[in-house]
Amino acid sequence: MVAQYDGCAVHHLYRRLWRDGSCISGCYRRIDILAAGRYVRKRQLPTLASHGSGKALITLGPRGRRLLSEALDDSELSALDRRREVAAFFAEHHFALCDFRVALEQATERLPGVSLECWAVESTLRRTPIRVTDPLGPDEGPAPTITLIPDAAFQLSSADTSPMAYL
Repeated sequence: MVAQYDGCAVHHLYRRLWRDGSCISGCYRRIDILAAGRYVRKRQLPTLASHGSGKALITLGPRGRRLLSEALDDSELSALDRRREVAAFFAEHHFALCDFRVALEQATERLPGVSLECWAVESTLRRTPIRVTDPLGPDEGPAPTITLIPDAAFQLSSADTSPMAYL
């Protein structure tokens, strides 16, 4: 999950992988064990408030990366290699995307006949941006082209449709 999400916060792992009502301290303990073994990296981000500490960004560590390289095929591994680590400045934005993805995954698990087929991150979408013509461009001359790079793209599948959506 940490690799698929390009890093996430503790609460994302807790919401996605622990039972409702279980104690979050178990999640923290597991992350600390994985960090000590260098399977994940835990980086404390600066706080946005005037007090307290910021959230921890959990990313893939060197041993976790090695473990994944043994399990993934070449195309999946090269896609993982192209991803960039989240900068502290954009962490809250990234965490909001993770919040949405966790909620979407949990919702599709509860809806019979609906599944989340794929999720693409911004770094992947940046290679093939969407280009559209601005219909409200100037009255004279060619209409300007706008380049759009979504934060994420995902495909939901149900019995009769499989639309692609952009976030």
